[in-house]
Amino acid sequence: MFSIDQNSHSLWDTLPKLQALAAAGMGVNHFIEDIDVAFTELGAGLSDGELHIAREQFHPSGGSAWGAALFYTDFLGRQPTELRHCEPQLGQKVSSLARQLDTALEDLYAEYSVSDNHILVGPSYVGDRRHHRLIGDLGAGEVRPFVVQVLDLGEADCLRRFPDKPCRERTAAWFARERQRLELLLEACGADARLPDLYERWLGEYVRDDASLRRASHLFALNGDPQRLAVLEAFLRDYDTAAGLYNQAMTETDVGVHPLRTARGELPFFAVFRHKGHLVRTGASLDDDTLRIDKWEFPVSDGRLPLETMREAGIEAVAGKA
Repeated sequence: MFSIDQNSHSLWDTLPKLQALAAAGMGVNHFIEDIDVAFTELGAGLSDGELHIAREQFHPSGGSAWGAALFYTDFLGRQPTELRHCEPQLGQKVSSLARQLDTALEDLYAEYSVSDNHILVGPSYVGDRRHHRLIGDLGAGEVRPFVVQVLDLGEADCLRRFPDKPCRERTAAWFARERQRLELLLEACGADARLPDLYERWLGEYVRDDASLRRASHLFALNGDPQRLAVLEAFLRDYDTAAGLYNQAMTETDVGVHPLRTARGELPFFAVFRHKGHLVRTGASLDDDTLRIDKWEFPVSDGRLPLETMREAGIEAVAGKA
């Protein structure tokens, strides 16, 4: 069985999932996500702002800050709510409701859209808005204070939700052990470790004998199994049919994913490479028989990827959009 997760630490559901599969006697190849976008912060420029923990919420613009690298959700906590989805029940626009309540639309969203998801956010881009910083680019030392903060949030939440004295004692003891474990793991990782390195060691403390732990970048690497690129090559062989089916699926499932702009040859894939010293990803498109990725143009023959040329250019992995 294959498993892929962001946020692969002991406070998230990755760990009980892997333990449950092991208890059922199922072998698991678990891939720690390192090629997903680390986070986005609404309104952040290319370099302004610092990393911080925030509550996930929607904003009147329709956008939201989002973090995949590190997060914690309060026990039975609220999910972010796009208030405009309530307009059919309200019988009016949210903006009209705000005026009726004599409050600013921003304040209405801040009160009722905010969730109990605590997420690590910060500027998402490197150099320009085409190059998204990835989870695998975050240094373990860089995010150390926020990992500690997440543990603090988790402990405070558990102590509040389970106030019985024996529960509080067990909670305090577990978090004390986990903080000590974290310090030892960070020391063992070394100065150059990335956040996924920390996650691999952290999960390994619990499931190393029960699951194979690797990275998502290994699963989608260009030097891996060519069959894992078969879907992309189907788009290269017959773009109109594949893109049409993809857009039809997006429309019918209404999952909030933008359809492909077929006039631009957009592909539902991104490429992973190094840019200005950072691990980033950017989109891909097809222009007749040319695969375009960032500054590169790769000729395509018979719907097959020129893997060797792409590797020589520095492309490390190609993965489908979620």
